[in-house]
Amino acid sequence: MAHAIFSGVRAKWLPLYEQLRSMALEKLGSFDEHETSSAVLWRHHSAFAEVSAKKDCMVVAFASDVLHDEWEPAKVLQTSRNRVIHYFEVTNNAIFPVLIEHIERAYILTQPNHTRKEPAEKPVFTTIDEYIALFPADVRDILQQVRTTIRNAAPEAKEKISWQMPTFWQNENLVHFAAAKNHIGLYPGASGVRAFADRLTGYKTSKGAIQFPLSEPIPYDLIAEITRFRVRESGAKIK
Repeated sequence: MAHAIFSGVRAKWLPLYEQLRSMALEKLGSFDEHETSSAVLWRHHSAFAEVSAKKDCMVVAFASDVLHDEWEPAKVLQTSRNRVIHYFEVTNNAIFPVLIEHIERAYILTQPNHTRKEPAEKPVFTTIDEYIALFPADVRDILQQVRTTIRNAAPEAKEKISWQMPTFWQNENLVHFAAAKNHIGLYPGASGVRAFADRLTGYKTSKGAIQFPLSEPIPYDLIAEITRFRVRESGAKIK
């Protein structure tokens, strides 16, 4: 299991995956592995974690019932009122003990005797239009303006859904955005956050993620600047 996911240039992450899996089995007991075209799902009563691989890292994702910025995830995605997916990019085993503790909490959320019924209500969408339509009118307006801002700053980029978020792609994923309960999340990657660190001191940030509170004006000009930076950066990589 998982050998297809960890193949080619991603094969170097297979030993790391097997170590994480071994630690999870020791902590949680047996569970099933289900391989999709892009990831390995860990399942017991339902899926509680997902592991995939990129060329430069292994990605570990799992749910919590609330957002944990203090965990410093690479990305987050709120899929329902009580379900927030946290994504971690891993290149070594240093944070494995902490990750296993977090994954155990995700595992507990899937158990039949857990007090909260896990949703079968996960939104289904395949386009940015469908994603935006899921939200109330006031949030839809903001999301549409964020989309237009990114579109104007990256006119040649393609729109798609990636990581279950609206995404603009040009040579690589330039930027993702998403709506949460109290903020709009912008995900320009670690370099995008790092390059604008002095302009982001008033916002919550983590590796690759920025939170713009819905209670404050959304800084569309800043979003445009970050997007243009990512366009230049992606172009430079190709050259």
